[in-house]
Amino acid sequence: MDFWNWFFILLIFIPLTMIWAFALVDIFVRHDLSGGMQALWVVIIIVLPWVGTLVYLILRPKGAGWWSRGRGIVPEHENVTAATQYTTASATAELATLAELHDRGKLTNEEYDAAKRRVIVLSP
Repeated sequence: MDFWNWFFILLIFIPLTMIWAFALVDIFVRHDLSGGMQALWVVIIIVLPWVGTLVYLILRPKGAGWWSRGRGIVPEHENVTAATQYTTASATAELATLAELHDRGKLTNEEYDAAKRRVIVLSP
C-alpha cells in the first residue's frame, strides 16, 4: 500500500468510523430519547452513515450524554428536587457531623444554625 492509502485509512476512515460508532452508542445511553426515536436515529445513521451521523451530532442537545451526569447537567426526567436530597438516615448523619464540628469549634453558631436549618428543611 502506498502513502495515500495509509493516509486515507489512518487519518480519515478510522476517525470517521469512530465518530459513527460513538453516535450509535450515544443513542442507546441517552435517557431523554424514547425507544421509537432511538430506533429512528439508528436507522438514519445506518442507512446514511456519514450524513446521518453529522445531522445527529448537530441536533444532539448539549449535555445529553452519560458523561455529563454528575457535573450539574441532569436530564429533565432525572431532575432531583430539594426535598429528595436527604434520606432520614443521611439527614441524621449530617446533623451529627454538624454537631461534632460545632462542638470542636470548627463552625460558628451562625454557620451551625444555618447548616442545621438547611438539612432539616431538605429532609423528607
